[in-house]
Amino acid sequence: TSIVPSNEPSTRPPGRLYRELPLYGNHLWDSVTTVRSALTRLNEGDFEEAALMVDAMMADDRISGVWSCRADGLTGLPLEMRTPKGLEMDKRALDVATAGEVMWQNLGPEQAIAEMLKWGRFLGVGLAEKIYAEGSWVPRLKVWHPRFLKWSPFKRLFMLLVEPTADSQDGGLLELDPLDPDVQRKWIFYCPWGTDRGWMNGRVRPLAIPWIIRQWSWRDHARHNEVHGIPIRKVKVPSRWDPDEVKKALSEIARLASESIVRCPVDDEGHGFDVELVEPKGNSFEAFTTLAARADVAVAVSLLGQNLTTEVADKGSRAAAQVHDRVRQDVIRSDAETLSTCLRAGLMADWTEFHHGDRSLTPWPVWDIIPPRDEMQAGTALRAVFEAMLIARQTKLPVDFPATCENYGIMLEHGIEIPTWEDPLITVAKIKAATPAPDPGSSLARMSAKSDLPPGLVRGQIYADGVKDSLAAHAGPLLKPYLAKVLAAIDGAASYEEIRQRVLAVFQDEAAPTELALLIEKAMMLAEMNGVLAAREDAPEPEGAVQARALERGLTAIASAIEKRPTPAKTIEIKRDEKGHIVAATSTEEGA
Repeated sequence: TSIVPSNEPSTRPPGRLYRELPLYGNHLWDSVTTVRSALTRLNEGDFEEAALMVDAMMADDRISGVWSCRADGLTGLPLEMRTPKGLEMDKRALDVATAGEVMWQNLGPEQAIAEMLKWGRFLGVGLAEKIYAEGSWVPRLKVWHPRFLKWSPFKRLFMLLVEPTADSQDGGLLELDPLDPDVQRKWIFYCPWGTDRGWMNGRVRPLAIPWIIRQWSWRDHARHNEVHGIPIRKVKVPSRWDPDEVKKALSEIARLASESIVRCPVDDEGHGFDVELVEPKGNSFEAFTTLAARADVAVAVSLLGQNLTTEVADKGSRAAAQVHDRVRQDVIRSDAETLSTCLRAGLMADWTEFHHGDRSLTPWPVWDIIPPRDEMQAGTALRAVFEAMLIARQTKLPVDFPATCENYGIMLEHGIEIPTWEDPLITVAKIKAATPAPDPGSSLARMSAKSDLPPGLVRGQIYADGVKDSLAAHAGPLLKPYLAKVLAAIDGAASYEEIRQRVLAVFQDEAAPTELALLIEKAMMLAEMNGVLAAREDAPEPEGAVQARALERGLTAIASAIEKRPTPAKTIEIKRDEKGHIVAATSTEEGA
């Protein structure tokens, strides 16, 4: 606080300090007349009674709690200094903003800002003095109680009563014109609704009656509980009874505290004393709770604009509270904007001039009022965006998809363009059109010619034949030598164990057929997937049956490929039964 600017400006900070008069609050706010009198004086520009009433309101748990929710919701937010518009890249402006953030706690402490906000919103006028310590060029806020503040309708300025001093020429009554530059050097006026009768919008006016109703409800409800919490005892005394006995019985009943037994004398004819408790028959107590609840709603609506963020009744919902929470965000945004404008012009401008010599570099104090993102809601919104983009691509609307992704914060890989959309049905049609037509004499051609065959079966067989031809072209040369060795090894074997031993003996010196196994695996997988797809296109079947037939077709395709490509030196003969299943395979070599 003892920083002195290197380039001393021509205007020095004011050195005089003013002292407030003692504050005494002896008012009893227990009648409508007193409250209305304070509001009437406020309408005339006299803030004394209304300011004292605001102090009394802060003792109410509801008003204090709701207001704290609003005020703390602002002062508890992070604050940063932003450069003036157009100077975002100016180095001097950036340096001033950085220095302003460092000095902000000395310039405008949170408690002073909260106090100024309270008077500005409750009364329409918040008054603060800029105080400079000895040898300091850093202004600090001191908020004044508006009890001794009054608006002069003839002079069109505020009158402030301060403690007079021996050398004061004004007698303790200051004339403060908010538009006077000399006054602005010393005082700050926070008037969110303006200085021209802005106090008519102060929250104290709509809160006064609900507040006094709450006080009455508390008082009368407590009295009701006091009266009915201990019911009245009604004593029946016989008209012809010994006076001494009557006095004795009444004395015993009067001294009755928590005992559960009371003596009631009765004569031989059944006449005697009787004690009854007199209690209310109706639910008259509900009037207090109903009236207090209405006053609570009035308080919340007046200060927050709604009441769903303070309470969700049985007719409310969490969704409704979230919607109305944005209303409360608008209220906080208004507080942040008005305070930012006021403090920049009244506080930060002087500090900038004193320390940097140029008021045009004055930064803006900005509170971060944007609420944290709801991750679940953001994910739902992102999913809706993707679905909308998918529909737009399917309908071929001329939408700029990269710009849409940028607007919604969707990061695209650099250098990769969004592929053009093509309908899957069109893609299948192109593949089918590019597939060579089958031999007219083949079984496939005869099957396709029959109109009663399911389309899935025809398409699936076409695809399987394509896989078979591709496998035959790539795997035939690799498969034939291995298959010939296997057939030669098992020829003449008498048992499974002998087959295993022969195969191991033949291939123990061979390298692992990795490439061949990979090709066979791919072919079998494609055939199986194709069979499942073809079967599902026509009629749903048990999964096991579909996979079995798909596997059989794949194996048949492999065997057919081998059968059609014999090697020059070896001949493989495959025998099938009537259903086309392989029943035997023999290999003969030339000269054997």
